Amino acid sequence: MLDAHGLTTEDLRGLAPEAKFKVEHMLAQIAAQSKLITEQAQAIQFKDTKLKKVCSSGRACSAGSSLRRPNP
Repeated sequence: MLDAHGLTTEDLRGLAPEAKFKVEHMLAQIAAQSKLITEQAQAIQFKDTKLKKVCSSGRACSAGSSLRRPNP
């Protein structure tokens, strides 16, 4: 299977103009989705690291506990 990220303009040279436009549009959408997924993964990793830090700082952290402070 061809790697979509590895396509070049040389690979699209033999396509009809309409097909080439559609492929380029699709590849642009894939690139945008890939960027969004990467950003979301980084945000999740950051939040996970922060949660681990909070849990290791002495606060009670269990599967059912909340990170919010209890009301006085």
